[in-house]
Amino acid sequence: AVIKLLNYLNIDSKKAIAFGDSQDDISMFESVGCSVAMGNSKDDLVKEKATIVCDTISDHGVATTIANLFFK
Repeated sequence: AVIKLLNYLNIDSKKAIAFGDSQDDISMFESVGCSVAMGNSKDDLVKEKATIVCDTISDHGVATTIANLFFK
């Protein structure tokens, strides 16, 4: 589904970022250039497969990661 959406939006998959926290997100991680595991994920495999492990949701992990990737 991620690849179909990226193709529809004409976005290079290598330039896409995916955030996830469970094993069903691993295939999504493999479809994009940068994968981010949420710090609150209880699954170590998810964190191993990700490019980046960010802070938890409650610690604004998504916002902080986006800011770090695009504005620093």
